[in-house]
Amino acid sequence: MDKFISKFPHEKSISDLLCSLSSEAAATGLLQTLASANKDQPALVKDIANGLHAVLSAVKKGAAASSSEKPAATTLASTIDFSKCSCIIDDYSLISPRGKFKIGLFTDHLTLTNKNTELHVKYSSIANIAIIEKPKEGQACVIAKLCSGSHLQHGKQTFPTILFQAKLTATLDVAHPRPPPTDPNSRLQGPAAKVLSQALGLVTGKTVEAPDKQYFCAEGGAQSIGAHHKVNQGLLFPLRSGIIFLDRPALFLLATEVDYVDLGRANGASSTFDFRVVCKDGADYDFSMLARAAQGPLTEFLTRRKYRMGAEQAGQDQSGDEASESDDSDEDDEDFNPHADDRNEDAGDEGEEEEDDEDRGAGQPKGSENGDDSEGEEDEDEEDESSDDDDDESLVDSDAERDPDEKAAARCESHEAPPPPGKRRRLGNN
Repeated sequence: MDKFISKFPHEKSISDLLCSLSSEAAATGLLQTLASANKDQPALVKDIANGLHAVLSAVKKGAAASSSEKPAATTLASTIDFSKCSCIIDDYSLISPRGKFKIGLFTDHLTLTNKNTELHVKYSSIANIAIIEKPKEGQACVIAKLCSGSHLQHGKQTFPTILFQAKLTATLDVAHPRPPPTDPNSRLQGPAAKVLSQALGLVTGKTVEAPDKQYFCAEGGAQSIGAHHKVNQGLLFPLRSGIIFLDRPALFLLATEVDYVDLGRANGASSTFDFRVVCKDGADYDFSMLARAAQGPLTEFLTRRKYRMGAEQAGQDQSGDEASESDDSDEDDEDFNPHADDRNEDAGDEGEEEEDDEDRGAGQPKGSENGDDSEGEEDEDEEDESSDDDDDESLVDSDAERDPDEKAAARCESHEAPPPPGKRRRLGNN
């Protein structure tokens, strides 16, 4: 093919064009056509060669400009010095973010890289790590819960957790990320998910958690509950430190972040019930279509782990309101005196009696006692008058039976004073 290229001007441009073509047969045909046309129309062939040279130059300039604008996505992996890694795991599948990544464990952070992505996660931003096996699906997952405010940004998406997934049958053999001084060349070997969780636990200093029947065990020994979150079907895993939902979206709801939980349709007759988790930051997660058989074990788990139940929370609020009302009523009780009404009635009666006495006093002649006297003095006067009346009646009766001489003799013997003139007149009147 070189003998054709030598016949045309801009031989280098034609060679570049040939190299840029994907089909060598197509390039050969193009050159043969130009060679045959050059015999009869050399000027035309020259123009065609010039045009091809201009097009190729423009394409090269455009490619150079576009490569300078892009972040070096296709060469990201090559920009990281993996020789400083204590442990490297190649082509491990992730669910969030989705894709296959090369995992590099450095001194203070881990990297997730592939041909399009480079992500860095500091160990200090990882709050919890758990390993979950899903035997029915033949998968094992490792989930890393990120601290609040440390969500992983990947494109336009943010991830509160990192979810690694591998087959139960997959194995790994990698360098120990924190080898003991006595065996600096030690390695981690075994099932892929177990090796990864061990490595992450060593570099972060976190204890790797797993489902434990001591905390939750459903019917048949199951350690998970089938549930739906929005339109996604998955599994709920109650753990000592929180509640995990796998796998889309991957959620790790720590007990320390949960404000309260609630069981919907708990007393219903349907075969399923609902489960709601409300976090302290206001986030609300609803899970539906949980099997009724799991309600008892889930309720026991929530009670033992001291989650606040929604109904109890409402009860506490109501009791708080009742307590405040009780305080108000106690204050009212302190002001209330059951004898106050009686005293008020007595005071009213006394007021009426005083008014009557004042009226009577106003009609009495001068020198007589008026209504300004006290109530006790009035009572004594009334008693004296009553006793005098009684004495007068007895005197009337006795006087009616005896003559005046006998009356005088009897008074002398008893040293009784004669009755006052007023009394005598009253007796005479009677």
